[in-house]
Amino acid sequence: MTSDYNPRSAGAPKQPMSNERPITAHFRADKAPLSLAEYEATGGYQALRSALSGMAPQDVTKMVLDSGLAGRGGAGFAAGRKWGFVDVSNEYVGSRFLVANADETEPGAFKDRFIMEGNPHALLEGMVLASYAIKARTAYLFIRAEYARTAEMLRRAIAEIEQAGYVGTRILGSGFDLDLHLHVSAGRYICGEGSAMLNALEGERPTPRNKPPHQTSSGLWSKPTVVNNVETLAYVPTIVANGAAWFRDLGLSGEGGMKIYTVSGRVKRPGAWELPLGTTIEELVEEYAGGMRIGLRARAALPGGGSTSSSKPSSRQGTEAREAPRATREAETNPSTSA
Repeated sequence: MTSDYNPRSAGAPKQPMSNERPITAHFRADKAPLSLAEYEATGGYQALRSALSGMAPQDVTKMVLDSGLAGRGGAGFAAGRKWGFVDVSNEYVGSRFLVANADETEPGAFKDRFIMEGNPHALLEGMVLASYAIKARTAYLFIRAEYARTAEMLRRAIAEIEQAGYVGTRILGSGFDLDLHLHVSAGRYICGEGSAMLNALEGERPTPRNKPPHQTSSGLWSKPTVVNNVETLAYVPTIVANGAAWFRDLGLSGEGGMKIYTVSGRVKRPGAWELPLGTTIEELVEEYAGGMRIGLRARAALPGGGSTSSSKPSSRQGTEAREAPRATREAETNPSTSA
């Protein structure tokens, strides 16, 4: 996949089989988001039908826990374990909330936008399933202010599922109700932090909260709340549809599943790829991103945005870079100088 999100670009490395790329396998070549009809044609919303017709909320939570799905927003906390902290007993009669964190503001990050613009219904179905698992009747999709184009795509997708009965009252004839709202951020970097996001939703200054209490017991408006990243939620439908063991076996490490990896910077093919969790930085840079541009060598990489420590390449990687004539280097790094 190249920087303009074209998975069929010439020279791109071979992708995993389509059944091993739950989110991106059916991305359109013209880069338009999948419509509801197109998503349904690939099996979309069948996981929701199965859950509402034959699974208790706790069953969905256990399946996600057994899959090994970890949060894809940075902390890596087990999604099923987080959901399990929410009181779903009949003794609790108050409100519960789900919040999808789409406030993607780390420099160079674009994996969530990549998902929302390519397959928005994977996220929306995941939100409905997660809401069912924690018995939330209200869900918010909190999106970065600068993602105006993405927000418009999501509005259309939400309108589609409202019309189709995948949200609202008595979803698919069940007793489960859910209101799903898109909330566009006012535009502050700190809103990407979960508790600051909740303050912003409440109309307060978006400052992080002290812990405890934790969000799963006292979150939005002091009610039990689960905040999950876009990518985390987008993988939930395929777990419910295919089973926990199937998802876990896709990974290369102890944690299960696939991940959207993005590479930006002075590489030959900046872009995003859905690959097994455990894929190395060396493989990402050298095989998928095509290596460094001619005349440049990798000095360091930020594996998780500006808040993470830099990772330095091995000595073998460092010796692979080769010098090029000055005119060639200038043409690579500054296309405006080329004839």
